[in-house]
Amino acid sequence: MKRNVAAQKIRRSRTKRQKQQKFVLRRRIWGFVGFLSICILVSLGFFLFSSVQTFWSEFQNKTQKNIEDFLNKRGCYLKKIDIEGIDSEEAEALKKKLGLEVGTPSLQVKPWLIKEQLEKSPLIHMVLVERRFPDEIYIKISERVPMARWQHKRKIKLIDHQGRVMPLSYKQKISQNDPSPIASPLQKLPLFIGKEAPEKGILFLKKIQRFEEITRQITALNNISNRRWTIYLNGDLEVKLPEEDTDSALKKLCELEREGLLTIRKVQMIDLRYLPKVIIRPREGVTLENIFKKPAAKPRSTLDLGSLNGNNKET
Repeated sequence: MKRNVAAQKIRRSRTKRQKQQKFVLRRRIWGFVGFLSICILVSLGFFLFSSVQTFWSEFQNKTQKNIEDFLNKRGCYLKKIDIEGIDSEEAEALKKKLGLEVGTPSLQVKPWLIKEQLEKSPLIHMVLVERRFPDEIYIKISERVPMARWQHKRKIKLIDHQGRVMPLSYKQKISQNDPSPIASPLQKLPLFIGKEAPEKGILFLKKIQRFEEITRQITALNNISNRRWTIYLNGDLEVKLPEEDTDSALKKLCELEREGLLTIRKVQMIDLRYLPKVIIRPREGVTLENIFKKPAAKPRSTLDLGSLNGNNKET
């Protein structure tokens, strides 16, 4: 009896284990089938997408070619290439570079490609390219304009209105063989000195733009320890500004300008860091009394009334 009970238990456990194995096997089979189905669907979708994309691309090319042939048969060729923003010599060189010639089929010119190609130039700020049917292409170029010079590590570079370094174009060089010198007309631009002077200098110039009587005399700006500015007026007059409240210092400088202290060539340095105290260093051989001494009034000329009345007659 005991043996029969034990045999039944063994058979039950064996049956249960077989059912579990079948369930696991069935789940693995269905998992593999599902994964295979997903792979097939993804491959089919990719194939269909590629086919549709290829068909659409071929359809666009054929349609564009048919339109080009239709327009070319009716004389839709470039007759005018208008380039604005650069001189005629540069315009002719640009036409050759872009392959633009009178007689080119109008639809062969791709405005977006011309725009992308021109915007790669570091000397160009903005480009507008338009196709004007039936026979004109219009290009407007806005070049980066140098706003100041920047002296760093014994080299002088040009910077634009955003404080970015500009490469020297052929118009800005003294010679093609030496890329470092800057042409003489650009020597009049203000000179920034300091590691982070370009960006901060442009912002500083915009901030003090309302002090016109001062800004028009600025020839150089030195960013001292990245904290404050020392400006140079008329070439060699040094003006030390405070770290904060530069507006008050510049207002005081405007008062000194109205008194004529900035143009008499007798002052070497003005220190405005300790307002209301102003420190003035005269040039060599000049005393403070001579700086603030007002010129004497010229005596009035006297007239000989007798000669005007005709009393002094020639004999």
